[in-house]
Amino acid sequence: MIAERDRDPARIRDRVVEPPTRFEWLVIGCIGLILALATRYVGSGIDWEIFAGAADGRMTSEYGLGYYYPYWLLPIFDVYDTVGIVGQLAWSMTNVAGLWFAARVFGARPAVVLAAFGALMAFYTGTITGVALGALAGIRWAATERRWVVAGGLTLLSVAKPQWGIPLTLVVLVQARPRLLDLLRLAMVPVPVALASFAVYGWWPGEILQRAADNPPVGNGSLWIFVGPAALLLWLPVVLPMEPTRRLALVAAASMMGVPYVQQYDFAVLWIMATDGLGLLSYLHGPVFHFFGERVVRGVLLGPTLWAYALLVRQPLESWRRQRRRAPGGPAEQPA
Repeated sequence: MIAERDRDPARIRDRVVEPPTRFEWLVIGCIGLILALATRYVGSGIDWEIFAGAADGRMTSEYGLGYYYPYWLLPIFDVYDTVGIVGQLAWSMTNVAGLWFAARVFGARPAVVLAAFGALMAFYTGTITGVALGALAGIRWAATERRWVVAGGLTLLSVAKPQWGIPLTLVVLVQARPRLLDLLRLAMVPVPVALASFAVYGWWPGEILQRAADNPPVGNGSLWIFVGPAALLLWLPVVLPMEPTRRLALVAAASMMGVPYVQQYDFAVLWIMATDGLGLLSYLHGPVFHFFGERVVRGVLLGPTLWAYALLVRQPLESWRRQRRRAPGGPAEQPA
Protein backbone atom coordinates (compact mmCIF):
# COMPACT_ATOMS: atom_id res chain seq x y z
CA MET A 1 0.00 0.00 0.00
CA ILE A 2 2.62 2.56 1.03
CA ALA A 3 5.16 3.37 -1.66
CA GLU A 4 8.08 4.38 0.56
CA ARG A 5 8.72 1.01 2.15
CA ASP A 6 12.48 1.37 2.64
CA ARG A 7 13.69 4.62 4.24
CA ASP A 8 17.26 3.43 4.80
CA PRO A 9 19.63 6.17 3.51
CA ALA A 10 21.70 3.66 1.54
CA ARG A 11 18.60 2.26 -0.15
CA ILE A 12 17.32 5.73 -1.03
CA ARG A 13 20.77 6.57 -2.44
CA ASP A 14 20.68 3.41 -4.56
CA ARG A 15 17.27 4.30 -5.96
CA VAL A 16 18.43 7.83 -6.83
CA VAL A 17 21.63 6.90 -8.66
CA GLU A 18 20.14 3.90 -10.49
CA PRO A 19 19.63 4.96 -14.15
CA PRO A 20 16.17 4.76 -15.75
CA THR A 21 15.19 1.37 -17.07
CA ARG A 22 14.60 0.87 -20.80
CA PHE A 23 10.86 0.94 -20.23
CA GLU A 24 11.14 4.19 -18.27
CA TRP A 25 13.19 5.72 -21.09
CA LEU A 26 10.48 4.59 -23.52
CA VAL A 27 7.75 6.24 -21.46
CA ILE A 28 9.78 9.44 -21.07
CA GLY A 29 10.55 9.52 -24.81
CA CYS A 30 6.87 9.06 -25.71
CA ILE A 31 5.89 11.85 -23.33
CA GLY A 32 8.50 14.16 -24.87
CA LEU A 33 7.22 13.38 -28.37
CA ILE A 34 3.60 13.96 -27.35
CA LEU A 35 4.48 17.29 -25.74
CA ALA A 36 6.48 18.43 -28.77
CA LEU A 37 3.59 17.62 -31.11
CA ALA A 38 0.99 19.12 -28.75
CA THR A 39 2.54 22.61 -28.64
CA ARG A 40 0.50 23.57 -31.74
CA TYR A 41 -2.86 22.91 -30.05
CA VAL A 42 -4.96 25.36 -28.03
CA GLY A 43 -4.67 24.65 -24.32
CA SER A 44 -1.13 23.34 -24.50
CA GLY A 45 0.90 25.09 -21.83
CA ILE A 46 -2.10 26.91 -20.37
CA ASP A 47 -0.43 26.96 -16.95
CA TRP A 48 2.97 27.74 -18.45
CA GLU A 49 1.47 30.85 -20.03
CA ILE A 50 0.56 32.03 -16.53
CA PHE A 51 4.16 31.58 -15.36
CA ALA A 52 5.72 33.15 -18.45
CA GLY A 53 3.29 36.06 -18.33
CA ALA A 54 3.96 36.67 -14.64
CA ALA A 55 7.69 36.75 -15.35
CA ASP A 56 6.92 39.59 -17.79
CA GLY A 57 4.70 41.39 -15.27
CA ARG A 58 1.28 40.10 -16.44
CA MET A 59 -0.24 38.44 -13.39
CA THR A 60 -3.43 37.28 -15.14
CA SER A 61 -3.38 35.24 -18.35
CA GLU A 62 -5.56 35.77 -21.41
CA TYR A 63 -7.79 32.98 -20.09
CA GLY A 64 -8.42 34.93 -16.89
CA LEU A 65 -6.23 32.63 -14.79
CA GLY A 66 -4.12 34.31 -12.14
CA TYR A 67 -0.62 33.74 -10.80
CA TYR A 68 -0.95 32.27 -7.28
CA TYR A 69 2.63 31.17 -6.59
CA PRO A 70 5.60 32.57 -4.65
CA TYR A 71 7.21 35.50 -6.41
CA TRP A 72 10.72 34.15 -5.82
CA LEU A 73 9.96 31.70 -8.65
CA LEU A 74 9.59 34.48 -11.24
CA PRO A 75 13.31 34.61 -12.19
CA ILE A 76 13.21 30.86 -12.91
CA PHE A 77 10.24 31.29 -15.23
CA ASP A 78 11.97 34.21 -16.90
CA VAL A 79 14.98 32.03 -17.77
CA TYR A 80 12.79 29.39 -19.43
CA ASP A 81 10.72 32.06 -21.19
CA THR A 82 13.76 33.56 -22.93
CA VAL A 83 13.74 30.71 -25.48
CA GLY A 84 10.02 30.80 -26.26
CA ILE A 85 8.33 27.54 -27.22
CA VAL A 86 11.53 25.62 -26.53
CA GLY A 87 11.40 26.96 -22.99
CA GLN A 88 7.81 25.74 -22.61
CA LEU A 89 8.81 22.25 -23.72
CA ALA A 90 11.91 22.32 -21.49
CA TRP A 91 9.74 23.34 -18.54
CA SER A 92 7.34 20.45 -19.13
CA MET A 93 10.24 18.01 -19.39
CA THR A 94 11.64 19.44 -16.14
CA ASN A 95 8.33 18.45 -14.55
CA VAL A 96 8.69 14.98 -16.07
CA ALA A 97 12.15 14.69 -14.52
CA GLY A 98 10.85 15.93 -11.16
CA LEU A 99 8.03 13.39 -11.06
CA TRP A 100 10.38 10.57 -12.11
CA PHE A 101 12.87 11.57 -9.39
CA ALA A 102 10.12 11.74 -6.75
CA ALA A 103 8.89 8.28 -7.68
CA ARG A 104 12.42 6.91 -7.38
CA VAL A 105 13.10 8.50 -3.99
CA PHE A 106 9.82 7.43 -2.40
CA GLY A 107 9.90 3.95 -3.90
CA ALA A 108 7.00 4.16 -6.38
CA ARG A 109 7.14 2.82 -9.93
CA PRO A 110 8.21 5.78 -12.12
CA ALA A 111 6.78 4.44 -15.37
CA VAL A 112 3.37 3.86 -13.79
CA VAL A 113 3.30 7.35 -12.25
CA LEU A 114 4.46 9.10 -15.44
CA ALA A 115 2.00 7.20 -17.66
CA ALA A 116 -1.06 8.24 -15.63
CA PHE A 117 -3.46 10.58 -17.42
CA GLY A 118 -3.30 13.10 -14.57
CA ALA A 119 0.49 13.27 -14.89
CA LEU A 120 0.27 13.71 -18.65
CA MET A 121 -2.19 16.56 -18.10
CA ALA A 122 0.29 18.19 -15.73
CA PHE A 123 3.01 18.03 -18.38
CA TYR A 124 0.63 19.19 -21.13
CA THR A 125 -0.59 22.26 -19.22
CA GLY A 126 2.90 23.10 -17.95
CA THR A 127 2.01 23.30 -14.27
CA ILE A 128 4.60 23.14 -11.47
CA THR A 129 3.44 19.93 -9.76
CA GLY A 130 6.34 17.79 -11.00
CA VAL A 131 8.96 20.36 -10.03
CA ALA A 132 7.47 20.78 -6.54
CA LEU A 133 7.27 17.00 -6.01
CA GLY A 134 10.81 16.55 -7.27
CA ALA A 135 11.98 19.21 -4.81
CA LEU A 136 10.16 17.44 -1.97
CA ALA A 137 11.92 14.21 -2.92
CA GLY A 138 15.19 16.13 -3.04
CA ILE A 139 14.58 17.30 0.52
CA ARG A 140 14.04 13.70 1.63
CA TRP A 141 17.26 12.62 -0.06
CA ALA A 142 19.27 15.64 1.19
CA ALA A 143 17.98 15.13 4.74
CA THR A 144 19.08 11.48 4.77
CA GLU A 145 22.52 12.64 3.57
CA ARG A 146 22.48 15.45 6.21
CA ARG A 147 22.93 18.07 3.49
CA TRP A 148 20.81 20.69 5.18
CA VAL A 149 21.73 23.67 3.03
CA VAL A 150 20.58 21.77 -0.07
CA ALA A 151 17.38 20.70 1.69
CA GLY A 152 16.69 24.29 2.71
CA GLY A 153 17.18 25.58 -0.81
CA LEU A 154 14.77 22.99 -2.20
CA THR A 155 12.00 24.16 0.14
CA LEU A 156 11.68 27.22 -2.09
CA LEU A 157 10.38 24.87 -4.79
CA SER A 158 8.54 22.28 -2.67
CA VAL A 159 6.16 24.89 -1.22
CA ALA A 160 5.24 26.22 -4.68
CA LYS A 161 1.96 24.33 -4.22
CA PRO A 162 1.35 25.41 -0.61
CA GLN A 163 -1.85 23.41 -0.01
CA TRP A 164 0.15 20.17 -0.04
CA GLY A 165 3.75 21.37 -0.34
CA ILE A 166 3.90 23.06 3.06
CA PRO A 167 2.48 20.17 5.18
CA LEU A 168 4.49 17.50 3.35
CA THR A 169 7.71 19.54 3.54
CA LEU A 170 7.21 19.98 7.28
CA VAL A 171 6.58 16.25 7.78
CA VAL A 172 9.67 15.26 5.78
CA LEU A 173 11.85 17.70 7.72
CA VAL A 174 10.44 16.76 11.14
CA GLN A 175 10.94 13.06 10.42
CA ALA A 176 14.60 13.80 9.59
CA ARG A 177 15.04 15.10 13.19
CA PRO A 178 17.35 18.05 12.50
CA ARG A 179 19.33 19.52 15.37
CA LEU A 180 19.48 23.25 16.15
CA LEU A 181 22.56 23.75 14.00
CA ASP A 182 20.87 21.83 11.19
CA LEU A 183 17.88 24.17 11.39
CA LEU A 184 20.19 27.15 11.01
CA ARG A 185 21.69 25.55 7.92
CA LEU A 186 18.20 24.85 6.60
CA ALA A 187 17.39 28.55 6.82
CA MET A 188 20.56 29.77 5.10
CA VAL A 189 18.99 29.83 1.61
CA PRO A 190 15.19 30.19 1.91
CA VAL A 191 15.13 33.00 4.47
CA PRO A 192 17.38 35.43 2.51
CA VAL A 193 15.59 34.56 -0.76
CA ALA A 194 12.16 35.14 0.79
CA LEU A 195 13.26 38.46 2.29
CA ALA A 196 14.78 39.50 -1.04
CA SER A 197 11.50 38.71 -2.82
CA PHE A 198 9.66 41.06 -0.44
CA ALA A 199 12.28 43.75 -1.04
CA VAL A 200 11.92 43.43 -4.83
CA TYR A 201 8.19 42.70 -5.26
CA GLY A 202 6.67 44.14 -2.08
CA TRP A 203 4.11 42.27 0.04
CA TRP A 204 3.17 39.81 -2.69
CA PRO A 205 1.15 37.37 -0.49
CA GLY A 206 -1.49 40.09 -0.18
CA GLU A 207 -1.51 40.50 -3.96
CA ILE A 208 -2.01 36.76 -4.41
CA LEU A 209 -4.97 36.69 -2.00
CA GLN A 210 -6.60 39.63 -3.77
CA ARG A 211 -5.96 38.05 -7.17
CA ALA A 212 -7.50 34.76 -6.01
CA ALA A 213 -10.58 36.68 -4.84
CA ASP A 214 -10.87 38.47 -8.19
CA ASN A 215 -9.99 35.42 -10.35
CA PRO A 216 -10.72 32.25 -8.33
CA PRO A 217 -8.80 29.13 -9.40
CA VAL A 218 -10.81 26.72 -11.54
CA GLY A 219 -11.03 22.93 -11.70
CA ASN A 220 -11.21 22.19 -7.97
CA GLY A 221 -11.00 18.46 -7.19
CA SER A 222 -11.05 18.65 -3.38
CA LEU A 223 -13.67 17.09 -1.12
CA TRP A 224 -14.15 20.66 0.17
CA ILE A 225 -16.51 21.42 -2.75
CA PHE A 226 -18.98 18.84 -1.38
CA VAL A 227 -18.72 19.18 2.41
CA GLY A 228 -17.05 22.56 2.94
CA PRO A 229 -14.87 23.14 6.04
CA ALA A 230 -15.97 19.76 7.43
CA ALA A 231 -13.23 18.32 5.21
CA LEU A 232 -10.73 19.66 7.76
CA LEU A 233 -11.71 16.75 10.02
CA LEU A 234 -9.65 14.51 7.74
CA TRP A 235 -6.52 16.07 9.26
CA LEU A 236 -7.28 14.90 12.83
CA PRO A 237 -5.91 11.31 12.50
CA VAL A 238 -2.57 12.68 11.27
CA VAL A 239 -1.52 13.29 14.90
CA LEU A 240 -2.08 9.65 15.96
CA PRO A 241 0.97 7.43 16.56
CA MET A 242 1.95 5.59 13.36
CA GLU A 243 4.90 4.64 11.19
CA PRO A 244 6.66 7.58 9.48
CA THR A 245 5.88 6.29 5.98
CA ARG A 246 2.20 5.88 6.82
CA ARG A 247 2.06 9.39 8.29
CA LEU A 248 3.61 10.85 5.14
CA ALA A 249 1.07 9.04 2.93
CA LEU A 250 -1.81 10.04 5.23
CA VAL A 251 -0.79 13.71 5.08
CA ALA A 252 -0.69 13.40 1.28
CA ALA A 253 -4.23 11.97 1.25
CA ALA A 254 -5.51 14.65 3.64
CA SER A 255 -3.86 17.31 1.46
CA MET A 256 -5.83 16.11 -1.54
CA MET A 257 -9.21 16.30 0.23
CA GLY A 258 -8.98 18.46 3.35
CA VAL A 259 -7.98 21.75 1.69
CA PRO A 260 -10.15 24.33 -0.10
CA TYR A 261 -8.56 23.79 -3.51
CA VAL A 262 -6.52 21.17 -5.32
CA GLN A 263 -6.12 20.41 -9.03
CA GLN A 264 -6.60 16.95 -10.52
CA TYR A 265 -2.93 16.56 -11.44
CA ASP A 266 -1.90 17.31 -7.87
CA PHE A 267 -3.18 13.83 -7.00
CA ALA A 268 0.17 12.57 -8.30
CA VAL A 269 1.33 13.34 -4.76
CA LEU A 270 -0.90 10.56 -3.44
CA TRP A 271 0.10 8.14 -6.21
CA ILE A 272 3.74 8.48 -5.20
CA MET A 273 3.25 8.52 -1.42
CA ALA A 274 0.57 5.83 -1.11
CA THR A 275 -0.13 3.67 -4.16
CA ASP A 276 1.01 4.44 -7.68
CA GLY A 277 -1.64 2.31 -9.39
CA LEU A 278 -4.36 4.82 -8.48
CA GLY A 279 -3.05 7.17 -11.16
CA LEU A 280 -4.14 4.83 -13.95
CA LEU A 281 -7.78 5.37 -12.91
CA SER A 282 -7.44 8.96 -14.10
CA TYR A 283 -7.96 7.67 -17.66
CA LEU A 284 -11.65 7.35 -16.75
CA HIS A 285 -11.95 11.17 -16.56
CA GLY A 286 -12.81 11.67 -20.22
CA PRO A 287 -15.57 9.06 -20.58
CA VAL A 288 -17.07 9.86 -17.16
CA PHE A 289 -17.05 13.61 -17.87
CA HIS A 290 -18.65 13.06 -21.28
CA PHE A 291 -21.52 10.90 -20.01
CA PHE A 292 -22.08 12.12 -16.45
CA GLY A 293 -20.70 15.66 -16.11
CA GLU A 294 -18.19 17.55 -13.97
CA ARG A 295 -19.46 16.70 -10.47
CA VAL A 296 -19.42 12.97 -11.17
CA VAL A 297 -15.95 13.04 -12.70
CA ARG A 298 -14.63 14.43 -9.44
CA GLY A 299 -15.70 11.16 -7.85
CA VAL A 300 -13.18 9.38 -10.08
CA LEU A 301 -10.51 11.20 -8.07
CA LEU A 302 -12.16 11.36 -4.65
CA GLY A 303 -13.52 7.80 -4.55
CA PRO A 304 -10.12 6.04 -4.80
CA THR A 305 -8.56 8.76 -2.63
CA LEU A 306 -11.11 8.16 0.14
CA TRP A 307 -10.44 4.42 -0.17
CA ALA A 308 -6.69 4.98 0.18
CA TYR A 309 -7.29 7.34 3.12
CA ALA A 310 -9.46 4.72 4.86
CA LEU A 311 -6.78 2.04 4.44
CA LEU A 312 -4.10 4.36 5.75
CA VAL A 313 -6.05 5.52 8.79
CA ARG A 314 -7.55 2.18 9.83
CA GLN A 315 -4.51 0.77 11.64
CA PRO A 316 -3.68 3.95 13.66
CA LEU A 317 -7.34 4.28 14.70
CA GLU A 318 -7.52 0.64 15.78
CA SER A 319 -4.29 1.01 17.78
CA TRP A 320 -5.65 4.17 19.42
CA ARG A 321 -8.91 2.43 20.39
CA ARG A 322 -7.06 -0.57 21.86
CA GLN A 323 -4.84 1.76 23.86
CA ARG A 324 -7.87 3.58 25.25
CA ARG A 325 -9.43 0.28 26.37
CA ARG A 326 -6.23 -0.68 28.21
CA ALA A 327 -5.86 2.75 29.86
CA PRO A 328 -7.06 3.12 33.50
CA GLY A 329 -10.62 4.38 33.49
CA GLY A 330 -11.08 3.55 29.82
CA PRO A 331 -14.08 1.62 28.51
CA ALA A 332 -13.83 -2.08 29.32
CA GLU A 333 -13.54 -4.55 26.49
CA GLN A 334 -16.67 -6.61 25.86
CA PRO A 335 -16.27 -10.37 26.28
CA ALA A 336 -16.25 -12.34 23.04
